[in-house]
Amino acid sequence: MNNRMLFFVCLIYGTLSMSAQNTIGLLHHSALAFKGYTLFAPLESNFTYLIDNCGEVVHQWEGTKPPAYTVYLLEDGSLLRVSSGWLERIDWWGEMIWYTDIGNDFSIRNHHDIAPLPNGNILVIAGEYFSIVEAIERGRNPATLEDQVSVDYIVEIEPVGTSEAKIVWEWHFWDHLIQDFDDQKLGYGNVAEHPELLDINRGKSMNDWTHINGIDYRSDLDQILISSPYISELYIVDHSTTSEEAASHTGGKYGKGGDFLWRWGNPQVYKAGTESDRKLFGQHDPKWIPKGYPNEGNISVFNNNFGAKTSAVHIVSSTVLEDGLYPIDQQVFLPKDFTWTFTGEVLGEIFFNTIKSGMQVQANGNVLVSLGTGLIFEVTAKKELVWAYQNPIVNNEKIMEQFYLDDKTEIFRAERYPADYIAFNNKDMYAKGILENENSLSEDCRLIADIIPTNQFSEVFFVYQPASNMILINTIIEDISVQIVDVFGRLQIQSNQKKINIHHLQSGLYFILLEQHPLTKNSFLKI
Repeated sequence: MNNRMLFFVCLIYGTLSMSAQNTIGLLHHSALAFKGYTLFAPLESNFTYLIDNCGEVVHQWEGTKPPAYTVYLLEDGSLLRVSSGWLERIDWWGEMIWYTDIGNDFSIRNHHDIAPLPNGNILVIAGEYFSIVEAIERGRNPATLEDQVSVDYIVEIEPVGTSEAKIVWEWHFWDHLIQDFDDQKLGYGNVAEHPELLDINRGKSMNDWTHINGIDYRSDLDQILISSPYISELYIVDHSTTSEEAASHTGGKYGKGGDFLWRWGNPQVYKAGTESDRKLFGQHDPKWIPKGYPNEGNISVFNNNFGAKTSAVHIVSSTVLEDGLYPIDQQVFLPKDFTWTFTGEVLGEIFFNTIKSGMQVQANGNVLVSLGTGLIFEVTAKKELVWAYQNPIVNNEKIMEQFYLDDKTEIFRAERYPADYIAFNNKDMYAKGILENENSLSEDCRLIADIIPTNQFSEVFFVYQPASNMILINTIIEDISVQIVDVFGRLQIQSNQKKINIHHLQSGLYFILLEQHPLTKNSFLKI
């Protein structure tokens, strides 16, 4: 029995131009988009949605409170949600399996982000207050103080039972300060000679000084990466320490206690440069790129205020020395600049968001970008737009209609999970429809996505010769039968040849059906 392999060829993009005018839901799609499922939570909604590349919902969860911040899909298929003062974990079927009221139980003022750990524990960003008197004693210039001081810290909690947790580790900025303002106060020293410490007299108002907005964990190094947008720096600290060592300057796997192992983005704050050396401006969502991905081990980051009304996404080299520490040249942590940057137009507009937003490198090297406005898009390493989606849910959970757009369709950020992610094993992943009222682009995408094979191989190639209107099928397999059909399944061409004249076809999307024996591995070509 012959085997049939399906391919598609996009001869001209013209048939998609009408759908590109969409304002919500799927705005753009291409076969070059990384195959996976995108997770996002409208900012003031209790719901979290998992959509496929056609913009259709494959799953959703309803939580107890609006997320306000991030959501994560764990390997067992459960959803970890964070709200102010509240963490909860909901299984795939919507049952609450664990929660903790950390605001009331621990007086922890958590905010922005969390990082699930491999052992089931959770790193939580939190804030603590100090009085004006305490800040002055630590060497802060009194003229810059107006109210109590808010400084961030990290706490690791271990879930216990179904509604409890315990604190197992802490790290505090307040333990790693230096100042050169008053030699009679604590922490006095040479700031430029101690890049491992934070100058208490640098940064914006102390009312919300460090404002950590993102956290990530790297298990092979046992290190934590955090982002301070107000100081415009990224920091890496050692997680192998005890809480006591984390409060000191010695101990742990790297011998530095809780001092910075690396910092980057704004060297002038430790007197190792000027404003011209600054690279980060109110950034969000730093992440280590996973092992096995292009640029593995490097750091991706969303740079909110990269220019006037312009944001950018970057990859930053994160070279680790043999001892697990990071290179430094003349007291300045390396590298000197980004290794990859994307900024510019997306769907005809310069992408820009001063707050929220994120970036995630995909396994094929593509980059998923999410804006706080609710726009999520994907570009290749060559900066070609291959996918775009606009959240249609506004803050009050109203669903927008197509061709209308509200300015409150906010999300904190989105995460993409590959189609083979373990959480999806033995789960119902069938598309269940779009969130918005209509989307012709989703309809076209669904037809294509259901037919294109998920794996791409190299034994079959299509070559389009525009001058002669010919498609050449390059394969070593003989005795093939070729059928070309349109998106409605209507047969347009049938041939037993490897050279096919398509001069009479109108511009549009077409599918190529190959019958062959034995089975040939396949790929697809867009021309």
